[in-house]
Amino acid sequence: MMMDYPYVYFQWGNLAGCVLLVLLSARMWWHYRDIRALIMFPGLWGLAGVVFYSLVLGNYLSPAQILLWGAVHRLLAIAMVLMFLVGMYALALDDAGGDDGSQE
Repeated sequence: MMMDYPYVYFQWGNLAGCVLLVLLSARMWWHYRDIRALIMFPGLWGLAGVVFYSLVLGNYLSPAQILLWGAVHRLLAIAMVLMFLVGMYALALDDAGGDDGSQE
């Protein structure tokens, strides 16, 4: 059984983190309608994590399936971080123009 391995505690921690991420994303989705497009991807990534870690901890996946779906989940995380960095870069380029909006 999977519970014999010490790394299973990390899996439980990942599941708890994904549940919190989904709950926070849902709350933000409900209250902040203007930024729903920004909330959607992290929320869906968290939901995919909840499903993945539930299946892993329930021992429903074979080792090959765990490797595949774990890699897919990490790929989504990489895409999310890259999108974040591109957004930060765009903001930095916009700010590099020197016009901070202040009137002197």
